[in-house]
Amino acid sequence: MLAAIALSVATGILVKSGKLRQAWITALPLSWLLLITSSAAFEKLTSDDVRIGFFAAANDLSQKLAAGLLPPEKAAIAPTLIFNQRLDAGLTLFFVVLLWVIVLDMLRVCYLYTTGRPVLPSAESPHIPSRLVEDYVRD
Repeated sequence: MLAAIALSVATGILVKSGKLRQAWITALPLSWLLLITSSAAFEKLTSDDVRIGFFAAANDLSQKLAAGLLPPEKAAIAPTLIFNQRLDAGLTLFFVVLLWVIVLDMLRVCYLYTTGRPVLPSAESPHIPSRLVEDYVRD
C-alpha cells in the first residue's frame, strides 16, 4: 500500500510537471498494485475461511470460547486474539480506504490539469547542486 501511495504521488507530480507522456511509467505499476492490494484486502475482510478472513477467524474463536471448546491456556488468550483480529480488519479497511482516497484525488488533479482547469501549483523546488560535490577533492 505504501508503494501504491508513493506511485500515486509520483504520477501526480509527473502530470503536473507537464510530463504526461512519461506518466505511464508510474501509472502502470500503480494500477497493478491497486488491483493486488485491493483484492487482497477484500479477501481478508470478506472470506469465510477462518485461515484467511479476519472476521471469520474472530467469529470462529469467539464461538469456540463461548462453547467452552478451547483448552484453558488458549481460553485465557482468546479475548486478546479476537480483539487483534478485529483490529487488523479495521486497520486494513482504513488503509485501503486511505489508499483509494489518495489515488482518486490524484486522478482528480490530473484530470483538472490536463483539461486546463486551475490546480494548486506544485511546491517542488528546483534542483540546486550541493557545494559539497563541487568542493570535493579526490585524494
